Amino acid sequence: MYKSRYPQIIAALEASVPKVVTRTGFRIEAGAKARARVKTGYMRGQIRWTPIDPFSGEVVGGASYTIFNEYGTVHMTAQPMFGPATEEARPVFIEELRVAIKKAAAA
Repeated sequence: MYKSRYPQIIAALEASVPKVVTRTGFRIEAGAKARARVKTGYMRGQIRWTPIDPFSGEVVGGASYTIFNEYGTVHMTAQPMFGPATEEARPVFIEELRVAIKKAAAA
């Protein structure tokens, strides 16, 4: 009789995917910090990766004016940080997920 390998595959993914998510969160944080305008360094210092659960998290800017730098105002041009950092991290995230899935299926 056929025995499903799904429980083992799921267990392997539950162990590896949170690491991929965390690495990606820190990559986005670093990318956003690298793109941030710096006058005093406060805004850059307030950009943080925060896990929500093992499979998700968020990178946020804690300075109240971060959004104005991201999107601009009538008095200031935009200098996007979060969007470009996310797009830069996306291909690496997808590749790391692909590798994790292949390893889990092969085990």
